[in-house]
Amino acid sequence: MEGGDGSFRVDLFRFGVRVVGVPSLAELTALFRRCDDVVVEHGAQGCCATVRFDRTAAVFTDALVSGVRDLEEVGLRPVCVSGDDDPRPSWRPASEALAVEAVNLVLRLRTIAPRVERWGAVRSLLTGRDAVRTARRAG
Repeated sequence: MEGGDGSFRVDLFRFGVRVVGVPSLAELTALFRRCDDVVVEHGAQGCCATVRFDRTAAVFTDALVSGVRDLEEVGLRPVCVSGDDDPRPSWRPASEALAVEAVNLVLRLRTIAPRVERWGAVRSLLTGRDAVRTARRAG
């Protein structure tokens, strides 16, 4: 966001991203080289890990998306995001809750899309384009 003096304001956002499995030593090394704002917590029984971020960005959505992309760049597979663990969730703006919801929906869609027959028709709902009608015309 641009400040009144032409500068860009950034805020610190805290959030977590759960990843599939426990990161390998190579993945952790790559992650820590790439990001100096993370802490990795291992889940019970080695099924998952949560990467906690203290990320600066202009808006919360940018922080979430950049965190997910950084994890993917080092070979980790994000499955869900969460806001910080502040016991007072009422202080958080609605826009942050919506950002968490939107990113989680996208991560879930990525997981199920390969198993959905005629995914293009479903995807058209996101883009507003009518893939079904276009496919009928072509066929």
